[in-house]
Amino acid sequence: MIGIVLNTDRRFRCLGHDLEQMGMHVSEKLDPSQADFVIFGLKGPDRLGKVQLENHDLLSFDESFFQALPQHCLVLSYVHNAYLEMMAARYGFVYLAFEDDERLAKINADLTAEACISELIARRPYALSGSRISILGYGRIGKALAAMLQGFHVDGTIVLRNRAYDLAIQALGYRVCRFQDEAYLDADIIINTVPATVLYEAQLERLDKQTMLIELASFPYGFDSAKAMSLGLEVALLPALPAKYAYASSAAAMAQAFYRQLEKRM
Repeated sequence: MIGIVLNTDRRFRCLGHDLEQMGMHVSEKLDPSQADFVIFGLKGPDRLGKVQLENHDLLSFDESFFQALPQHCLVLSYVHNAYLEMMAARYGFVYLAFEDDERLAKINADLTAEACISELIARRPYALSGSRISILGYGRIGKALAAMLQGFHVDGTIVLRNRAYDLAIQALGYRVCRFQDEAYLDADIIINTVPATVLYEAQLERLDKQTMLIELASFPYGFDSAKAMSLGLEVALLPALPAKYAYASSAAAMAQAFYRQLEKRM
C-alpha cells in the first residue's frame, strides 16, 4: 500500500514510520490518484482545505486533490473533520476519524492521564499524596485519572452529572459531587475534562489563590482561562497531551487502529 501521512505533530511523524515498518510506503507528497490512504493529522484541513504541519509549513488541498483520489482510498484525521466529510460525500472515497476507535480512545485517555500526573508532579511544590483533587467529568479521561491517582492516596472528588457512576466512584475511594454543589471548589487542584463551560466567573472568584486549575478538555474548554489568570490563579492549559508525552506510544496505537480498519475492508 502507498499513502500520505501529514506530520501535524510528533505522533504522526512516528505513525508514518510505524506504517513503513508494517510494509507500507509513506510520503507527505504523492499523486493523489495513486494513494491507497491519506492521513491528515490531528484536525485535518480547514474550510479552505489548508493544513498546518508541525514545522509550520502550510499545505493546501483543493477539490481537485479529492476528486483524484481512488474510491477505495481510506482518508483519516484524528478528530472529526466537516470538510473531509463533505469531500467524501462528494467524491466517494472512505472517510473515518481515529477518535471513533474505542480501543485507541482508551489508550489515549490513559496516556493523557499519565501525562497530566507527570505535569502535576513537575509543576507543584507539594506532594500529590494527601492533596485535595477535584476531577470535573467522568468520561474516558476522568476515569483514567481517577484510577491512576488512587496510588497517590489523594483526597479526591469526582464531579459529574450522571448518577449511574456514583457507586463505582465511591468504591474507588472518591467522593461524588454535582456541579451545582460547590464543595468541590475547596481543592488544591481542579482538573477539568469536560469540553463545555462548567466553571463560571463566580466560581472562579471563590477559589483559593493557591488552587491550581488544569484544563485537559478541548474547545470550548471548561472555564475562562484568561479570567482565571487575571484572578491570580495558577492555570495550566494541557490539551492534546499525547502529542507531547509518550507520542510514540500514541502513534503505535494509531497504527494498530489503522490496521484494524484495513482488516475490515479485506
